[in-house]
This record gives sequence, C-alpha cells and structure tokens, in this order.
Amino acid sequence: MKLTKTSFIQYIQCSKALWLAHHKALPKGEFDIAAKYRKEEGYTIEKLAYQLFSDGVISAQPENGDNEVVKNLPTSAASTIFQAVIRNEYTECRCDIIQYNSSTQKWDIYEVKSGTNAKEEHLFDLAFQVYCFQQANIPVGGVYVVHVNKEYIFDGVHIEPEKLQTVTDVSERVQVIMPDMPALVEDALSTLKKNEEPNVLILKQCNSPYPCIFKEYCWGNIPNESIYELAGKLNDDYLLELVEKNQLLIKDIPESYLTRKDSKRHWESITKKAVSFDSRKIKDELQQLIFPLYFLDYETFSSAIPRYKGYHAYQQVVFQYSLHILEESGNLDHKEFLATTNEDPSTALVNTLQSHIGATGTIIAWNMSFEKRCNDELARLCPDRTAFLEDVNSRMYDLRRIFQDGLYVDRRFKGSSSIKNVLPVLVPDVSYKSLVVQNGNAASFSWWEMIDRKLTATEQKKRCEDLLKYCGLDSLAMVKIYQYLIGL
Repeated sequence: MKLTKTSFIQYIQCSKALWLAHHKALPKGEFDIAAKYRKEEGYTIEKLAYQLFSDGVISAQPENGDNEVVKNLPTSAASTIFQAVIRNEYTECRCDIIQYNSSTQKWDIYEVKSGTNAKEEHLFDLAFQVYCFQQANIPVGGVYVVHVNKEYIFDGVHIEPEKLQTVTDVSERVQVIMPDMPALVEDALSTLKKNEEPNVLILKQCNSPYPCIFKEYCWGNIPNESIYELAGKLNDDYLLELVEKNQLLIKDIPESYLTRKDSKRHWESITKKAVSFDSRKIKDELQQLIFPLYFLDYETFSSAIPRYKGYHAYQQVVFQYSLHILEESGNLDHKEFLATTNEDPSTALVNTLQSHIGATGTIIAWNMSFEKRCNDELARLCPDRTAFLEDVNSRMYDLRRIFQDGLYVDRRFKGSSSIKNVLPVLVPDVSYKSLVVQNGNAASFSWWEMIDRKLTATEQKKRCEDLLKYCGLDSLAMVKIYQYLIGL
C-alpha cells in the first residue's frame, strides 16, 4: 500500500481520518453544487497556471511514474512537466508543475492553489513532494506555491494568468519541515497497516484546515451542548485537558476557563437554565431606529476567477436583494431584485435599490459589515451611485448586535447569533425547513448554475422562485425578530 500526497495530507490533519479512508467505506452524501463548482474552478485555475510555463508538457507516464523521464533531464525534450508522477516503493506523488532549472541543475516544484496566499497546510503538501523526489534521488531546487492574486482586476476581455496568479517562494519554510518528514511518513505508513481503528482525541482537527468527511461517524457519541459547541471556543490547552478527563459538557467547564464574554454568556445560559434578556436596554436600542425601517438582505456569489469587468478575484457579485419596508403604522411592504442573466448585475441592482429606499429611515441588516462591504464594492463599480451607497451605509443598523452583545441570551441559540439559530427559537412558526434553498451558500451556487448552465425555461422559473423565497425569508425573518424584541 502506497502513501500518496492526498493520504499524507489527510494524515497530517488526523491519523484516524487516514485510516478510515482506507479501511472504511467513504460516507455517502450528495456532491452539492458548491463542491462541484469549486472542483471545476480548481481545474481551471490549474490550467491557467500552465500558461505561465510556455514550454510545459503533460506527463506521458502517469501510470508508470515519471521517475526516469525526470532523471534523464536535461537531455530529455521537456524541461517543464505538468502532472508528473514520482513513484517510489512506499510513496507516490503527483506534482502540479515541475521545472528543470539548468542553472542549479535541480527541479523546482510548483503547487497550484485557488486561494489567495500560501498556507501552512500547503507546506506539508510540498514537503511530501520533496520527500518523494529525495527518495527517488532526484535533486530539488526551489519550492513554490502558485496562488490567486486578489488585487487582479478583470478587464472584461480575457483572463491574464500572469496577473491573476502570483508565485510565492516557500522553500525556506518547507526546509524547516523536512527533518521531520521521515518520521511522519513512517508513522503514516504504520497507521495504514494497522488492523485496529486508531484512538484519536477529538480536538479541533475535524474542521481544520478542512472539514473532515468522517466527522459524523466520529461524533456519533458526542453529547448535545458539548464543549465543542461553546461560543468563542476553548483555547487548545483547556480543550485538551477536558477531553482527556472526558468532561465533554459545557456545564462542566470550570468558569475560570472562560476567557471571552460570549463564552461566559453561553456557559451561564446552560448552567443557570434560564433565558436572559434586558428588555429595557433592547427597547432603548430599537427605539432609536427611524421609520420607515428597511430590512435589507443581499445574496452574493464569488469566485477565484472574476467573471465581469472591473471585478477582482473573490469579489462578491451582489445578484439579489430582498427589502421589507416597515412603516410606523405597522404596514409592511416588500421589494426585491434578482438578476437572471449572465451579465454584471451591479448597475441594475443599485438603480432598483435606490428606487426602493427613501431619503430617511434606518436600514437594518443582520451582520451589517457584510452588506457595507458589498456597498463599498458596488460604489467602485457604479461611481455615479457612490453618494447613495454611502448614505445607505451611514444609515445602517445591525440587528444581530442585540444577540452578539448579550442583551438576549438563550441556550437554544447554541452559542450562536446566526439568524438561522435565533429565528426558530423566537419565532418558531417561521421556518426555512420547507425551502429548497436553505442557506446563503446554496443560494450563491444555485444562482450561478442558473445563469451559467442554460437551464430550460421551466427549470429557470423554478430556480428563480426558490431563490426569491429564500432571500425573501431572510429579510422577513429580521422583521419578525424585530417585532418580537420590540414587544418584550
């Protein structure tokens, strides 16, 4: 059994995950739209990176390995190989890009990533590749991460790989890891050979740096209101100590371990078994808002490769909004916008929004920093609407603050101030459960599939309805929560 690059990265995150991946059936689950998109985008990013190396060729020996081809350079025709496979007795890696450096007479290794910087987990990825080269007696020179340049702005004509992507030299950082590699590889191989499932303490590795596909399996016996759910999280030392003692409930955490206000509030809501709220402070806060109240929610899409002129990598494309307008009389009106074509929606969206928002009145959002950032970007794209968008930002109020600041605490929120946690507790008759689209991530990629995949007219109509229902409920949920709070 060979240790591959993918398996080694799995081991670095959690040795139990490595063992499960090779000895248990992988969890069955729907490969959702978001995962499909990210996978496809990753392939596209890699192909764009190839264009940075004009003399590159695709590996001709992926099944047998490229060891001999690589060793024979520089007499071989190709000095740059894409997807080269280095195969040894116990290890194997596939390299995104390798390039022979005639000056050093060594191979430089390039790992392509769709993120915007070189991360710690990328270093182990590259360290394993260097280790495979060393085992094959192939000299390695520089080690690099090719990643996305977030400052690149698309000109609307064609993507320029040399501007979209940037190369970061991580050679020194990888060299720091190399002395540990023989022992790490040996332990990973030993883990693979075990007949018994490894006993690994559950700490923070289940979600970092990647969500583990075996989390549901491993967490089968984790109780409700566990220490893993604590708002603000425990520091590593305290978490390890409690797990080793098998003290897994929030109520059993010593008070002295709670170093954050949100952690302390969450702990108290469970230990005291009481809902805590300050109705006077809540009312004082909300009574400062100016009618009409505009409850605004955006839906957005972002990608590593910018899609429209003037956009940078990972910039949010605001494609939809829902706006509920509450008059002092109690009258409630609803306005909305949804882009349905594969064109930059910014101008149409801002113009429509301006027609729906009057010159006075508080604009309410949930986690308003997000909407404000979107408005800042929209102002850059629509400079003639800058004054309007700046005015919107200056009038904005974050309803989430009530819960973030601890003015209303309920253990059923599970330590979170997300609207998805607050709504079912305060307004149980309003729910997302019956919706086809139930969260922002699903909305984002459902929209992109709709405008990019050329759905049938019937499918497009249904997709529009689903998106409008979801975004509409986001803004209505704020109305309902506001009405509940003001009625305390």
